[in-house]
Amino acid sequence: MNPDSQIGVLIVAAYVPILLAVAWLAINALRKRKPGEPVIEQPVVEVANPAAIAERLGATLEDDGYARKTLSGERNGRPYELRCSVYEGTWYAEVRVPLQLDEELKIKEEGFFSAEDPEVGLPGFDDVVHLDGDPAWLSAALVPEACRLIIDLQSRGGYKLSRVGIFAGVTLANGGDDVGHRVEAMTRLGVLLDLPADAVPERLFERAREEGRAAELAGWRLLAHFPDHARAQELAGCTEGALAAVVRGEDVEASLIDELAHRDLQRRLAVVELLRQKGTVHAVQALRSAATGSLKTRARAAVAAIQGRAGDVGPGGLAVVPDEQRGELSVAQGGGLAVVPPKERA
Repeated sequence: MNPDSQIGVLIVAAYVPILLAVAWLAINALRKRKPGEPVIEQPVVEVANPAAIAERLGATLEDDGYARKTLSGERNGRPYELRCSVYEGTWYAEVRVPLQLDEELKIKEEGFFSAEDPEVGLPGFDDVVHLDGDPAWLSAALVPEACRLIIDLQSRGGYKLSRVGIFAGVTLANGGDDVGHRVEAMTRLGVLLDLPADAVPERLFERAREEGRAAELAGWRLLAHFPDHARAQELAGCTEGALAAVVRGEDVEASLIDELAHRDLQRRLAVVELLRQKGTVHAVQALRSAATGSLKTRARAAVAAIQGRAGDVGPGGLAVVPDEQRGELSVAQGGGLAVVPPKERA
């Protein structure tokens, strides 16, 4: 390209932005309202400041400087705090509701969950919220209203939930409506999650007496995690089927082994946990066969626990068991001999 051509290109390039601006102005001029046309008003976003929010919520305002304010108050019997900061003329706040939960509770980010993550048995919740924590505590604490509040927080974006607190970011827009909604929802959720560990069996028992998959999972988790609790025995009076057989002691181990083939993974996980605590060498082969996919790790742990209780049951070995269980022998895995509790006599 000769020098003259290069100069021409540069001149054209310099005028392109001007031409585009003129075209934009012309188009907008054509779009102007014609006489008689209705005026379409744009919505006005009312932006509140921390002082107005504090007055609306009845909170205490602490001035931490020009660009930082802290609001503290109480709603639904739970304390909360708003840490406000200003950015480019707009106030933002982080809403904090402190918790002191006995059990861990985490909401997993999308892409970091597995099939064996605990569920509570509510399809509209389990499909969109992925949990991490003790299954028994989750079934007890996450009642339908708590699940609804978590979904509401998730739909509004930007929140975190753990054993130490609930946190969410929000702008002070809409006259403080968003902040008020978050404070109400988060403090109410804090009340529902305030479930001490020693209250879990009672809550599981209550939930197990309801209907649906959530009730079934609550029952199995009551039995699996608290097999010796009085409420696990009372459960026999308000349930039927395999769970009732297990609770009543009607060929317990055989019923549990059959449950290892159930289509509900969460139920199978509870069965594996119960066998880990109460199973005998008769369940070892079934657990080994079930030790695939999502059950692999926990089924192997159950086998190890059973063998640990039974002692050395390898080829040629005898299991060492408590005195009250002496006197019965059975063929163990690999051709050895193991002592079997009296209740398992053929």
